[in-house]
Amino acid sequence: MRKIYILLLFVLISILPLVFSLEIPFTLENDEYNYNFTSKIMTDNNGIEYKVATNGVIEINNERFLVFAIKGTIGETEIIKTSLDYNWTWHINQTGNDYIFWAENNDANLIWRQYFYFYEDPFREMKIENYVENNYSTSTDTTFYYIFNVLGSDNIEFNGTRYNLSDHIGFSKTGNLTIF
Repeated sequence: MRKIYILLLFVLISILPLVFSLEIPFTLENDEYNYNFTSKIMTDNNGIEYKVATNGVIEINNERFLVFAIKGTIGETEIIKTSLDYNWTWHINQTGNDYIFWAENNDANLIWRQYFYFYEDPFREMKIENYVENNYSTSTDTTFYYIFNVLGSDNIEFNGTRYNLSDHIGFSKTGNLTIF
């Protein structure tokens, strides 16, 4: 009976790696995930490329752009600031093969830092964090926005229905865009 248990344990140990290997999602090889110090492009585990600019814009795959905005009321005045309103100094910290890109704006009254975390571990997703310190005055109704461009080939899903932007909105025309 003892030999059967040992044989069964050996079979289970042999099969377990096969079972778990089927559940591992596709990722790039480790040597494809990195920061290129010459081109200043970070490639994450999904093959997405990120490039930073001094105006606070993050360029994604040479076709998308990501910026941030803050809206709030100070006294009776509504204030809107975007990352484009500042010059940014970018830094990179590396721990092993994990990277943190971070930028700091040039306004001592509204200290704003952007953090972009990239992990070598394919099971950890890229993370974005913003830190804002308001030294102007107390603000109310403060809202933070992520702003990015969309392409005509993009799809938007709303209420369970998927819409292709070029088919339904007509980006080839000029005018205001309202997404319901």
